[in-house]
Amino acid sequence: MLLGNRSETAPGLRDASPLGGRRRSGAAPPGRSSPFDPAPTLSRPAVENQNSYPFVSSSVNNVNACGAGAVSGQWLPGLDVKEALTAGAIPQVAVSSDSVTGYRTNLVVMNPGTASATATVSVRKGDGTLLSSATIGPLAPNGFRQVALDDPAVFPGVAGRRDSNLWIELTSDRPVLAFASVIDNASGDPFAVVAVPDPR
Repeated sequence: MLLGNRSETAPGLRDASPLGGRRRSGAAPPGRSSPFDPAPTLSRPAVENQNSYPFVSSSVNNVNACGAGAVSGQWLPGLDVKEALTAGAIPQVAVSSDSVTGYRTNLVVMNPGTASATATVSVRKGDGTLLSSATIGPLAPNGFRQVALDDPAVFPGVAGRRDSNLWIELTSDRPVLAFASVIDNASGDPFAVVAVPDPR
């Protein structure tokens, strides 16, 4: 993870990964950028900014893309916990019944709060037709869950489909952060789509 600090003081960062909990100071000195590696043994780390000012972040996760040893990276912006939402949507996600063509999608829901949170997630076609829904949680404080959109045990109405015009509708009893990782089945290249607030 690369951090860019636009403030005049060094940030206080906490490794919020399940096996983390360490507070680290001095990463990204004022006006500079530097790497920050939380819980390097974990495949899905999390970092919490414990300052009153923001910083810019990006992350590259190295994976065995398509099972062929390819190294792919995914950029994800730093998400402000103040932007956690109780109702939101993630547009333009996709699934494919063919594991070597089309796209697949992983949904991540994270609870930045101090009490447990439970989210209800619906997957809809582009025309609004409901395909499937599921409950994610309860998520412990600083806890998260990643699920595949075509996992038949989670979203039974989505598995076996090929559709690149799907969207996700999300509600939660407490504010959560959510994004979808959409992966090209041929190349293994992922891109992230962050949830936006539902205006209704």
